[in-house]
Amino acid sequence: MPDANLPVVDCWRIDLDAPRPPESEHWIAASEHARAERFRFEHLQRRYRATRAGLRALLARQLHVSPADVRFVRSPRGKPSLDPAHQSPLHFNLTHSEHVAWVALGPQELGIDLEVLGREVKMLDSLVHRVTRPHEAQLLLAMPDSLRELAFLLMWTRKESTLKAWGEGISGMGSLNTLDSQLPDVETLTAFLQRHHPDRLDPATAVRKPASPRQPGDFSSHEYHGPHPIPPALLTDHPEAHQLPQVLIHYPDVRLPTAEGERPPLYATTFDLGSELVTVSSPTPFRARIHRFSY
Repeated sequence: MPDANLPVVDCWRIDLDAPRPPESEHWIAASEHARAERFRFEHLQRRYRATRAGLRALLARQLHVSPADVRFVRSPRGKPSLDPAHQSPLHFNLTHSEHVAWVALGPQELGIDLEVLGREVKMLDSLVHRVTRPHEAQLLLAMPDSLRELAFLLMWTRKESTLKAWGEGISGMGSLNTLDSQLPDVETLTAFLQRHHPDRLDPATAVRKPASPRQPGDFSSHEYHGPHPIPPALLTDHPEAHQLPQVLIHYPDVRLPTAEGERPPLYATTFDLGSELVTVSSPTPFRARIHRFSY
């Protein structure tokens, strides 16, 4: 059981294809509308607007302002944060893929990354050697074929969320092969992934199937429906969302100094929702909780 005294990071899942109120179009800044128009396909424009509206709605409830009045600033490397004019200690980070977005909210620097499962990772072998440490590549190559891609995505979300917590953009991607994702050994990881992904079971190495298969993206949580204040959240202790033990992501051999000093190691917690992998990272240990958000 996580230490009740640890700071809490709340992670909110937004279905970008769900209906949203017409007034949410007015919450979005002109610059956000302009960026949406740059997407070629209408469904991508709609999902981008839904992402921005959902982020604003979540932050507005915390700040006690209108979603349209939420203001952002960016760091020199492009990481967004709340405008200091809000005088709020709240930190946030956003990730999205396909029809899903996740927002992490907490009292410290955060990074969150999402991978929607079921898509083929192109040029997987090439990626493995570009973004992993030697022992990580060895572990991935030793995984059963049916689970190798899933194990890679678990590793990827841990590393990507770490870079985002540091405030790194695309320029930081070259650091991925210096981060240690702290994956468990082959046997432990294989057993975990097979247990929670019965659709990927290899009969030759199967461990067991869950008693009842999950529906994609199905998990128990508070559901928030505006305009009421966000309710107190529950710790995630339900069987549908599997929380991996928190790990410490660090540079084992390399220290890359920044203008503020050396980057700190980060703690990372991963949730496996069957159809999604979500990892949130922060410089200090924390309790992570997940929720479904609608508005």
